[in-house]
Amino acid sequence: MAMINNFNTVAKPGGNLCNLACDYCFYLENSVPRSACAIMDDATLEAYIHNTIASTPSQEVAFCWQGGEPTLCGIGFFEKVIAFQQRHASNKTIHNSLQTNGVLLNDAWALFLKEHKFLVGLSVDGPPSIHNTWRKTGSGKPTYSKVVRAIRCLQKHDVPINAMVVVSQRAEAQGKSVYRWLTQELNLRHIQFIPLVEPHTAWAVSPAGWGLFLRDAFDEWLTKDVGEVFVQFFDNLLGVWIGEPATLCTMQPTCGQSLLVEKNGDVYSCDHYVSPKYKLGNLTQDSMLALANSPFQQRFGQEKARLSARCIACQWRFACYGGCPKHRVISHDNEAQNYLCAGYLAFFRHITPYMNVMRKLLLNHQPPAWVMDNVPEIREQVKKLMELEK
Repeated sequence: MAMINNFNTVAKPGGNLCNLACDYCFYLENSVPRSACAIMDDATLEAYIHNTIASTPSQEVAFCWQGGEPTLCGIGFFEKVIAFQQRHASNKTIHNSLQTNGVLLNDAWALFLKEHKFLVGLSVDGPPSIHNTWRKTGSGKPTYSKVVRAIRCLQKHDVPINAMVVVSQRAEAQGKSVYRWLTQELNLRHIQFIPLVEPHTAWAVSPAGWGLFLRDAFDEWLTKDVGEVFVQFFDNLLGVWIGEPATLCTMQPTCGQSLLVEKNGDVYSCDHYVSPKYKLGNLTQDSMLALANSPFQQRFGQEKARLSARCIACQWRFACYGGCPKHRVISHDNEAQNYLCAGYLAFFRHITPYMNVMRKLLLNHQPPAWVMDNVPEIREQVKKLMELEK
């Protein structure tokens, strides 16, 4: 098996400590043993930072801090993060990102994040009618107004924001309105759509609904915002369309490069596989690179390449490679299949004519945004082709 040269980590310094009680949260209920301390202690924190920097072959090292809710660790904790990173940087460039619900963010936080060049991933699921459906406090109160306050505060201090948008059943028919709300009402320019895959729950997005949401959001982006708004999934696909490797682990041929670090230093195969079976070791005892290259983790990553016959024969296999293994929860001809497959197929079919035009533009060293001038013509051509196929 090929050795992993570069890996990345997601750290949960407060474990599952959180100040909200979102209905759909998968992490708060997982049953891995956790230390009694509320947050990662100083010795473990320094060991994590030193180990990660020393284990990373490249000159750039990225740290992603999430939870639970990482701001509950306090600014003082992250001041220690910066101090330890500076102590162990060894002339490498350090990048930090913070994934937060935004409830505790204020001017003091924003000034700190700006000073130390943090990218902030902020959870916002759309307008209040959608966001407040599932994202609530422990007492059931809505959180949208607190999130908007956080967005305005970060924008005031020029802190970069990546909107992390969970797409639930409530949102699946509202792709255009959600996209417009994020970009026009909230003035957000970097967006990440996350499908809520939890079959047989009230909040799970349906396969067809996921495809519909993506299609409608894509159409809105395509006509107005190419080159101005950056939607992670769309940008990833455009790269894939011109032959670049996927930037999303869920869309790569194999995975296993993204490790999860718990507050006690335990390391797991993936953020979505935090259970005793997938514990690789502890960072105070093993190098992160050794854990990333352990036989177990190598097998874990290669499992993504075990595709069904349907996936192998699919003309859009290059675009998703079966998607996230965690989502392969349905069966087709007695083989595991991605729950979202039908939605992906409909979406890929819809975007192909536009992606082909943007591909041609890029290969001719022209901006893909020029596709916006040709959208009506492309749509007319697609319409004629569909009529011929009837």
